[in-house]
Amino acid sequence: MRRILILIIIYVGFVSLGLPDSILGVAWADMRHFFSQPISSAGILVLITTLVTAFSSFLSGHIIHRVGTGVILTVSSFLTASALLGYALSPYWLYLLFFSLPLGLGAGAIDSALNHYVAMNYSSRHMNWLHGFWGVGATLGPIIMTWAIAANKGWQSGYITISIIQFILAFVFLFTLKQWENGEHHLTVAKPQFVNVLNDPKAWLSVLMFFFYTGVEVSIGLWAFSLFVEYQGIAKETAGIWVAMYWGALTLGRFLTGILANSFSNRFFVNLGLAGALVGVAMISFSTHITSFLGLVITGFSLAPLYPSMMHETPNRFDKDKTSVLIGYQVGAASVGIAILPALIGLVAAYTTLEILPFVLLGFLITMIIMNYLLNRI
Repeated sequence: MRRILILIIIYVGFVSLGLPDSILGVAWADMRHFFSQPISSAGILVLITTLVTAFSSFLSGHIIHRVGTGVILTVSSFLTASALLGYALSPYWLYLLFFSLPLGLGAGAIDSALNHYVAMNYSSRHMNWLHGFWGVGATLGPIIMTWAIAANKGWQSGYITISIIQFILAFVFLFTLKQWENGEHHLTVAKPQFVNVLNDPKAWLSVLMFFFYTGVEVSIGLWAFSLFVEYQGIAKETAGIWVAMYWGALTLGRFLTGILANSFSNRFFVNLGLAGALVGVAMISFSTHITSFLGLVITGFSLAPLYPSMMHETPNRFDKDKTSVLIGYQVGAASVGIAILPALIGLVAAYTTLEILPFVLLGFLITMIIMNYLLNRI
């Protein structure tokens, strides 16, 4: 019964984690006028939050050894909830920048702690469903914000609503602290683990896989619309639906992978996902409407099992003493990948053409295939 209760809380936690991740894009048109900022300033908020998330993720594995998963989740949820409330109440732009710090700290710690707990205590099925529920949150977030703006309640109301949800979750974590402690895998001294992880080439390969994975996933979500509209002559409405279907395929794929997860290994899903993504991105490069659409959906569906399967394989590749620290590094590397690779593609495209997108992504995927091969052989 305790395991089921904790699992439900974990799923709700990842829905909650996804809620604020996708609302800035919807709210920004109104926010930038309120703060008298150019449209490009949204990138500053994203960069600060993402880098702080990465920093928090890198440290979280070491902190888990000292205070436990439940304490991290409780404190981090209060941080995230307070930061979202701070966004809503901020009268000046600098306040918004300040509240991006606790937002990133809380999000990074929650992400790492929940991934670690599921990897150590539950099957690959639940790891895939965990990330599927993040997609549910990422879908609901824009709906909540759109409702707040459409109802003339202002973008602030959208942030307050999600902040309240986060506060409720924080109190749930607080009241179930004992339950988390009962299921904790108690680990040994953290200091030497830091050295051991950094000295292990297999660990570095594992971390870099997450760096490139999020670069591929987010770059498609960020740039595919512009590629289709500006270079392939696809109508904006159609391109918007296609991009939504990409995220939908990613979310659906994770739930379906969860159903099949106990019948196949994590490595099987990683190998299959990389191969499918390679085919899908190659189809996007053909620049015809039907191949671009099919390629986008195939890519989203193929990427679906990669992050959760790679994460869940970590305890199988490494001993328990390294796993929590390494999962923190993996989540941190994923955040760095989000911060750097899509922006790098945009910078290169500004001096060349956005038509390089599928070819750069093919390079990232081939790099991942090589690293995955080495990871399985070492």
